Amino acid sequence: MTTQTDITASIPMTGGEFGNTVLRAQYFQKGRIEDHTEFVTSGDWGFQFGLLVPALVQKGSNTSVSSTKLTWAEVKQNYAFQHMVAAPNGFKGGVLEDPAGVAGAFIPYDPYLRPAPGYMVPDYFWDYMNSGVFPSGWLHDLGLPVTADFETTVQRDNQTRNIHIQFFERGVLTYDDKNPPDFYVERGNIGYDYVVEFGVSANPGGSATSTPEATTSPVASTTAVASTTAVASTTAVASTTAVASTTAVASTTAVASTTAAPSTTAVATSSAVASTTAVASPSAAATGSPVGTITP
Repeated sequence: MTTQTDITASIPMTGGEFGNTVLRAQYFQKGRIEDHTEFVTSGDWGFQFGLLVPALVQKGSNTSVSSTKLTWAEVKQNYAFQHMVAAPNGFKGGVLEDPAGVAGAFIPYDPYLRPAPGYMVPDYFWDYMNSGVFPSGWLHDLGLPVTADFETTVQRDNQTRNIHIQFFERGVLTYDDKNPPDFYVERGNIGYDYVVEFGVSANPGGSATSTPEATTSPVASTTAVASTTAVASTTAVASTTAVASTTAVASTTAVASTTAAPSTTAVATSSAVASTTAVASPSAAATGSPVGTITP
């Protein structure tokens, strides 16, 4: 039986457009949901998944990425924010599906999806991202890709399996064709990894500093089409679909930096913990740049 630990935290945010303020947030296995409703006028961006992946990459420790054989140090050294490909000829922005006959989509590394170098997202991840699992759209709930798709291994059912993995700003996706079909693609336990890595004080008065968290103005969500422009994002709403997951976790602190916009110094304090069964899926969220997700 797997368990899930939820950690409710207060995240002091200083500097940037919000000035000195505190955001409410809660950690789940798959990420951190932040309440920005006091500062964001658009309901679509009132709740956001935290930018945890850039913070974990920046620290680059030798701990496992979501129970795989891969470490965050390896991601930092060999994959993250590296090996971007040039935008296809004639690309005018948005998302380009199946460029030059390659299955999947080209996504520029730009919060407004303007022409820029970026990453290819393979068809198995792209189909999942557009299957309705992200109520507010993949850009809002998962964010921009920060690595290419690559292979790693994971130990499951007493066997070593080769899986595909790709990192995004707010989450990680994995593909394992030995899983049941509904779970070929899963979200990684990035919330768990973050709590283990940074820890959140169990003392209401305690706090722990973390890396700055980027914020930007709300922006286009998704829709892919050859050479098009990004489309305004949809309504924000709690997520749904379940996802297989791993173990429960220790505490952590807040924060992460990324692409887009003014940065703010984050710090995490926190409290409470409650466990339940493993599950995870996105819910509305994101201020400036896009959003996140992934697997075990």
